[in-house]
Amino acid sequence: MDANTTAAAFRCPRRDESWMGRSKAGNLDSWGKFDGRSSCSYCGSISPDELFGAIEAGAEIGPTDKNYKVYVSLPHPEAGKPCVLSSANFEQRGEGWVQITAENRGTLPLDEWQRKNWDDGHWVQVAPRPPLADAKFYFQHLGVEGQQRFIDLLNAKKMKLGYPGHFYRLPFFCAAA
Repeated sequence: MDANTTAAAFRCPRRDESWMGRSKAGNLDSWGKFDGRSSCSYCGSISPDELFGAIEAGAEIGPTDKNYKVYVSLPHPEAGKPCVLSSANFEQRGEGWVQITAENRGTLPLDEWQRKNWDDGHWVQVAPRPPLADAKFYFQHLGVEGQQRFIDLLNAKKMKLGYPGHFYRLPFFCAAA
């Protein structure tokens, strides 16, 4: 996540759900850019604006077995560019796997966190970035109006739901009629 924020500081509603988040009272979060999208600096959720924009653009919403999140299939702004698809702490064989060394570190498509935390000897699988990426959205980021908007879109069947075409578990703020 870069330092460019798109809105004022706030406290992520997911922060208070874990003992680690509660122990850091006073910490503030922000919407910043990650993979070209507005994302929460604490939990990584895309913003409500990103969610509703994606729904209205016809993006597929991926149901989960959780009542607090969905996945949103979005076009990736850097599709086709090299990226790290996977990593491992031990030798890997197969297409695209390369061991990080002092010599190649500067040429690999590592992000800031990866450059800082992965030592020489770490293995990464480099490949072109796929055209679509699944972003997560945590429903805790919806206020009452956002929850109602989501329900209205769902009831009007204006939401493209991925397989199996319905929610395994309804979002926590929904109830079956």
